[in-house]
Amino acid sequence: MNCILTVLRNSLESFISKILIGNNHLRFTNLAIIGSLSFSITGTLAQNTTIIFHTKGNSRISISKEIDNTYSSLSNQVNADDTGRCIYSWDVHDFQFIECTFYDGGSIFFPIKEGSQLIITYKGDFQAEVIGADKTEVEYYRNDYKDIITRPFMISLANFSEQSSLGDVLLLIKKYNSLLSKTLDSLVIENNISPKYSKIIKNDFQTFTTCSAIGFYQNKYLEDTATKVNEQDSVKADRAMNGLLDEISPMIGLGEIMKYPLNSSILTSFYDNKYRHLNGTEQEKSFSTKEWAKYLDSKTLGYLIAPKEILCKLFALKLLDNYKNAEIKGNSEFLNYISQICPQSAFLPYLKEGQKKLSASINADHIEVKYIEDTINTLKDLSKVSTFNKKTLLIDLWPTWCAPCIAEFKYKDKLHELLSNYKDVIPLYISIDEDKNEKLWKEKTKAFNLNGYHLRANKKLTSDIYEKIYERGGIMGVPQFILLNKDGIILEKNLPWPHNIDKLKQKMDKYF
Repeated sequence: MNCILTVLRNSLESFISKILIGNNHLRFTNLAIIGSLSFSITGTLAQNTTIIFHTKGNSRISISKEIDNTYSSLSNQVNADDTGRCIYSWDVHDFQFIECTFYDGGSIFFPIKEGSQLIITYKGDFQAEVIGADKTEVEYYRNDYKDIITRPFMISLANFSEQSSLGDVLLLIKKYNSLLSKTLDSLVIENNISPKYSKIIKNDFQTFTTCSAIGFYQNKYLEDTATKVNEQDSVKADRAMNGLLDEISPMIGLGEIMKYPLNSSILTSFYDNKYRHLNGTEQEKSFSTKEWAKYLDSKTLGYLIAPKEILCKLFALKLLDNYKNAEIKGNSEFLNYISQICPQSAFLPYLKEGQKKLSASINADHIEVKYIEDTINTLKDLSKVSTFNKKTLLIDLWPTWCAPCIAEFKYKDKLHELLSNYKDVIPLYISIDEDKNEKLWKEKTKAFNLNGYHLRANKKLTSDIYEKIYERGGIMGVPQFILLNKDGIILEKNLPWPHNIDKLKQKMDKYF
């Protein structure tokens, strides 16, 4: 039986490959045949959703993993063959959001439902072609939803003047929710998308706009002393915002929101605002009865009033992020809570493994992680360090709180391999953390196994970097990759990031 299934899989791949290199008319003429054959094979394998990838040969694809009916940061790793083909099949219950990340760091993100059959040809640099019965749904979320609805809403929100009222914010929410509903309703009538998909996207956007707008208004008008509204208006605003939260409570109560990619931030905002509406006595009672409460920051106090089932998932997502970012504060307490309250949680095996790996990594003997003790006040001073004698430095500028910086660390092996091809070129990791983060900085360099040289910039060096790299007046963005020659002269201020190793190689080849 397995041999037969293998033959069927190979036949399907071969057939699809021929179609993908043909013209558009031939592709869509045969799409029905693909779907039938794919459904047949998938049904035999007891797997109901399939994506057939075409990408760079022998490359790896990361596919986000749903756990306990919840969108998570974990992923499955699959490998394309030497022609760039790969079939990925799995069970989807109802629907889920999925992110596929490719060899150059590019990714595509979209909702996918039970029974979907898609062909995705990745062309590099975030560009992909999608074929399948659900093409319109996928493309709408990837393009129109982001560019015509979500981004304009956030830009409009950010551009509100200091004289704006809560009523202005409410009108903005209503405007964009109405715009989205009209578009989706038209697509349903035209039979381009399913009613189920329409409902998912509407729920996603309503919770997103509500929590984003409330968070924005609260921060800008209720807490910012420069624009603070008077006390009477503040009370009215609080009541109005609480009413908005009540409107999305049913979706959150049913747990639907856990499937969405923004579930953690949305729920955190939701419960944080509900917590704010408790009186002082109720807040103190909630805080004093939870052993783990002292490990919450000001933005996660709402966890104190979240239902236990949702709280377990929120803590699980928080722990996964902590492991990924090498954060240790409160981890043991959060994990113990989940183990006690939700002993059957599907997250537990991943959390226990993550806790074990993080602890082992931090406590290991990292002899290849080396710290520069010299006083360095300028980039030019680096050329005077004996360790760097006649060396060209590829500087990775980062702080411990920067998630994109940390995300690039997983490409460190590719970076070191690339630099080994050039004579006397070595990496140097420079942290711009403050003194109070000294211990955390060293913990993270070990946790991420960042073999090589490390320096935490003092105030003078940070100022010099700001002036030389960002040209005073600009924004000090991180991560930033800088090429500095043996004499301390800047060759490149903004190299391609390691995830895009091919572009980085092209840039390095210009000099070596």
